[in-house]
Amino acid sequence: GPFLFIVLHETAHAVFAELAVPVLGREEDAADQVAAYAATQLGGDFAERMIRAAAFMYDTDSARKPGEDDFADVHGLDRQRFYNVLCLAWGSDPKRYAFAKELGKLPDERAEGCVDEYQQVRYAVQTLIRKNVDPAEVERIRQKAARSKFGKTDP
Repeated sequence: GPFLFIVLHETAHAVFAELAVPVLGREEDAADQVAAYAATQLGGDFAERMIRAAAFMYDTDSARKPGEDDFADVHGLDRQRFYNVLCLAWGSDPKRYAFAKELGKLPDERAEGCVDEYQQVRYAVQTLIRKNVDPAEVERIRQKAARSKFGKTDP
């Protein structure tokens, strides 16, 4: 399910606080962006399943009609978060995340800018966060994710 994406989202908040990362715009949007970026960096089926789970969560949550409190909330509307996650994933690798468009979920008009949106997030992470991350540890986590049951494709 979406649990691991939520963990990445909440970890992004901690990273912003610990590293004093400057955030333009809403921090919740930035946390979603960093979580989606981190998920795509895990690679393989693990990353795809995490993105699908996050999109499913936001898609399901968006079925409820938003009220006035939702418009005033620090979080974006669930439907917007749904499209943002799909866009960043598709922008990172249009072939791997082709399901975003194939399901008719990500409109062509939005998809046109998704590679640029992904590159913008990638640049921000590389510039503001990555210098504080041990590349060997990132690779260890990536390898562990690839070997996990969650990262395997069912036969």
